[in-house]
Amino acid sequence: MKGHHTADMADEQKPGAQNADVASKGRSTRCEEDCATGAGPAQRVPDTLAAALEAVAARAGAADAGEATLEADVKLLLAAGGAQLAIIYGGLMSAHTDKRTVPVSKGAEDAAPKANIDAVFDFLRQVGRANLSLGRLLEGHFNAVRLIGLYGTAAQRASAFLAAQRHGLFGVWGADAAAPVRLVRTAADSYRLTGGKRFASGLGSVGCAVVTARDEDEALQLLMIDVDDADRGDPSAWQTDGMRATLSGDYDFTGLSITEDALLGPPGAYLQEPHFEGGVWRYVAVQLGGLEALCEAARQHVRVKPGLAGSVLNQARVAQIAIACENARLWSRQAAQLVERADAGEAAVAYGLLARESFEQNAVQAMAIADRLTGTASHFSGHPIERIRRDLGFFLRQANLDGKLEKAARHVIETPTAMGEQW
Repeated sequence: MKGHHTADMADEQKPGAQNADVASKGRSTRCEEDCATGAGPAQRVPDTLAAALEAVAARAGAADAGEATLEADVKLLLAAGGAQLAIIYGGLMSAHTDKRTVPVSKGAEDAAPKANIDAVFDFLRQVGRANLSLGRLLEGHFNAVRLIGLYGTAAQRASAFLAAQRHGLFGVWGADAAAPVRLVRTAADSYRLTGGKRFASGLGSVGCAVVTARDEDEALQLLMIDVDDADRGDPSAWQTDGMRATLSGDYDFTGLSITEDALLGPPGAYLQEPHFEGGVWRYVAVQLGGLEALCEAARQHVRVKPGLAGSVLNQARVAQIAIACENARLWSRQAAQLVERADAGEAAVAYGLLARESFEQNAVQAMAIADRLTGTASHFSGHPIERIRRDLGFFLRQANLDGKLEKAARHVIETPTAMGEQW
């Protein structure tokens, strides 16, 4: 975005082969300097995407170990249909009006077609199945493009459209560092930023980030900013046991100058429902893919290891993880459909939050059963379940879980609609 800122920010199976089989079944750029094929039917993985996912899954262990980055995998999946799917989901091809002065509201223009939502859900699920860390980055891309489509000016949406077509990666950075990002007005149409973000996923790969900042009235303002200054990023802060390959860390915005056209939507737009909390369905779709990969690895363990499949107890365990996966899928897919409807309201948001809670319960249960099925084998470094367990266990802890559950429960209690008729 030219002019937006100046330079002032031990199993018998081979783990790698098993991981690739599980998935097959189932850089910094500037915003306007970064064309994909069609997304294909929601229920079938196009051949090009299936091949890309298989390659991504085969490299997931290396990325987790720090032997490779996800940059090439991001480009591969965007080129295999992800870029075009995000553009359609974000509404970037059809949005031409300037929304800067339009009151934030939901309407027909905010809704995505059912077929497209199914396609987005399945794409994110399939990417999570191949590599949860990569799924986290691409979910952020879809989130950012959606926010730009909802709240951006015509110029911002056009810029994002060109960047997305050229396979530029977007992100949403909302977690504040010790000193949060603040806007300080320096002239009628320009600002200087102070503070920074933590948990900024995709350092060095995300070219443009949608960033939250506090203005001088303490209102939360979205910004659309190039984040291609490597000197401002600090990945050393990302010392975690899971989701290591996301290349997350801190990013310092202090001293960065921006102009008025970097402001994305009016103050408070980011917190508008159903697109704020309601958007949890996207990362739950990614998590679902990871859960499916973990459970499929456990199923294959039972199938190939002599004597396991004949055990009635193991048969029951496999049935239990199948039930857990399907429960999670049904909840999360329905959440996507409800939240993305043009008339979505607080009931849809509550359903989405309950879907996240339900997913966590199913995932925790299924991971425990998978542990029982595979025993010590899946606790060795290099085993796909070992990596997925760490990644999913960490991913499930984000973020403000009690607050989400409380919000959903409050709606269920306070609505006049009877239980069983609320959605």
